[in-house]
Amino acid sequence: MKLTRFAYLFILLAVLVPWLQKERVFRILDRILEAPSYKRVIKPTLIAFPSAAILCYQIPLIKTHLPQFIWTWLEKHVILLAGIYLLLPIFVGLEDFIREKARIYSDILPPDGQSLLLKALDYPVLKKMDRFLSALRPSKLNKFQSAGDIFREITQPDRQLAEIIRSIHNFFEALAALQNMPDANFRTVLFKMARKIPVESWCCFPESELPVQGIIYDKTCLASHAVKRKKMIIIEDIKKEKKSMRSRVSRYCESEEGSALCYPIECRHINTIPLAIRIVSDKPFFKSSAKNLYEEILERFKYRILIEYGLSQLKNYTREKGC
Repeated sequence: MKLTRFAYLFILLAVLVPWLQKERVFRILDRILEAPSYKRVIKPTLIAFPSAAILCYQIPLIKTHLPQFIWTWLEKHVILLAGIYLLLPIFVGLEDFIREKARIYSDILPPDGQSLLLKALDYPVLKKMDRFLSALRPSKLNKFQSAGDIFREITQPDRQLAEIIRSIHNFFEALAALQNMPDANFRTVLFKMARKIPVESWCCFPESELPVQGIIYDKTCLASHAVKRKKMIIIEDIKKEKKSMRSRVSRYCESEEGSALCYPIECRHINTIPLAIRIVSDKPFFKSSAKNLYEEILERFKYRILIEYGLSQLKNYTREKGC
């Protein structure tokens, strides 16, 4: 009876799951499929039992040695057994479907994603290394008159921040491709924040797609909301958000569609949030269920951004002091 109920349940799932788009459902089902009891007991039983039952009917010797209650059960559920046998290909396809959806909604980076993240983190570091080591060339060393000259030559925070934002942008594009959204386009901006509002778009990528000027000093924009809350904000549907009475999308972003997130960058050393990253996709890429994943990813870039922010502030200070 338990096997019968399980088979009915599995058939029901085969019919319903394609219409279930809830992230949690797919993650739960994926955990069930990965459970040792399913892999070692339930799945082999489902696959082998119908064939074994048919074999019993074909070999009289087996029939004579099996208890009568087994034959009674088999004859009573022969239609079910035939149904399971015919639906086995659907079960396999359903497993693949669940695993594919679970991977998309997962809050853990797949191995390919981890490799992409490492490459994205390395890229700006390599650019900075090239700049530092290039300063050791005799042709450049002879031009330096003071330690201040060296400092100004090797510390180029504006340039370095642009490389970091580019890396973030490229990483999310690659991640979207892994999640079967290769045609998703992104726009990534780093805002300077003051008094909880954006006062400047420090850098963006693609560089040709500057944010609309109206966002600057807009208290109702996404960056302002994220800094006020001191938390990442994810908008899964920009169009739907615009219709909300408490919309967190700036009125100046009329043409934007898709999804977005904004990540405030807090500097605890000076007790302020001087920066915010805003990423927009023209597809429904960003999901609230993956918030922890996005935070872990952007936190890796956060430290590098804060270093460049600190260098920029120190560079401005030395310039003002005439050092």
